[in-house]
Amino acid sequence: MDKDKRVLSIDKNRGKYKTRSVSLEAYVMRKDLFITLVKTGAEISSLYWFKDVLREVVNEVDIRGYAVKGICCMYQQSKRILSY
Repeated sequence: MDKDKRVLSIDKNRGKYKTRSVSLEAYVMRKDLFITLVKTGAEISSLYWFKDVLREVVNEVDIRGYAVKGICCMYQQSKRILSY
């Protein structure tokens, strides 16, 4: 992530770093964007996971990362993001 919390790449966490951002694979996005990304993944491969699709479009879509320190925090962050 950069200083604005923009996700620059999505890689597998192989456990070789002491500190590393880890995805909860919880996403907040517009419905039409979600449908477009799912269709894109289906066109590429039936074996694609959603994170694989995101890895493909990380430079084309504004993806931000937020620290989560519990379920309550995750709910509050989601509400804040949706208010934009």
